[in-house]
Amino acid sequence: MIKLINGASEEMTLPWTLMIQDASFQKSVPYSLRTGMDGGVRTGYETMRPREITIKGELAEGLDDGYTPIAIDDRRETIAHRDALMAFLLHSPIQIYRNSQDERFIYGYLQSDSVEWIWLGQQLRMSLTFICPDPFWYGNEVTKSAPGTITVLGSAPSLPIVTFSGLGTVASLVNVSTSQTLSLSNDIAMGNVVVDCKEFTAKSGTTNVANYMTDTFVSGGFELIPGDNVLTGTAASVKYRPRWF
Repeated sequence: MIKLINGASEEMTLPWTLMIQDASFQKSVPYSLRTGMDGGVRTGYETMRPREITIKGELAEGLDDGYTPIAIDDRRETIAHRDALMAFLLHSPIQIYRNSQDERFIYGYLQSDSVEWIWLGQQLRMSLTFICPDPFWYGNEVTKSAPGTITVLGSAPSLPIVTFSGLGTVASLVNVSTSQTLSLSNDIAMGNVVVDCKEFTAKSGTTNVANYMTDTFVSGGFELIPGDNVLTGTAASVKYRPRWF
């Protein structure tokens, strides 16, 4: 049974008659054709396109299988249940879980809704399509200390939030497993600095210190790959969510 959490932190479990029917993804691979030769040449990095999630099924009487059954006895009850669902979906983004026992979720925004009355107007066949600008599935948040080895679950690289505490003039964290470096520099003591490796932001308290980020970090980024990540350098707290394709 699909679990949803909306932008207002409200939770809803959908009846078992509604299922995720489509969760495919696509990658973009930039390339140029080779003049006078077969094939082409890749000209940039592979990127994930936004994903679409489709939930399809019927609002129908549930079975007593350990979950609260949903009995729809007439058209008014069907409409009321659908109205409650649509009001819930107004609060974006929606965290979509494939089932209520799964820790993986994806952020979605309701894009379209298609409905059809069936069974003499007593039940609804419906299709909800969500656009997911961030195409990855996410797991529970994890916080680890560096330097050291951090073992990451998932099938896609994770983009951590790194907090350096009590800094002097330089901070540097190297992921030996990826040869990437997160480095900051300044000519005065910085104190505590929080770096978001997804948004490429750096803050000391409420002060924007993005100008402290070095070219090495800005150009190469900093990721945690699935498996072991050997981190060396300045002491820091590393917070991340595992990601899946």
